[in-house]
Amino acid sequence: HMVVVFDAGPYEWLHKERVHGVQVVYSGLHDTADDYIKQYIRGHSEADLLLVSDDRDLNQYAARFSMPSIS
Repeated sequence: HMVVVFDAGPYEWLHKERVHGVQVVYSGLHDTADDYIKQYIRGHSEADLLLVSDDRDLNQYAARFSMPSIS
């Protein structure tokens, strides 16, 4: 299961869609992709997940939940 998160998007509010089996999330105008990713990490802290991001802050945040991450 793969989730790809983008800032903003085509709608004012959070929008999710599935494209070729990949869940695509647009954060909307009121939150950032980073906000959504941090919320997702908190809500899935017990799941077997891997964060793929070059964002140092997100990688450090994931480490607080013992979630592995790669650039």
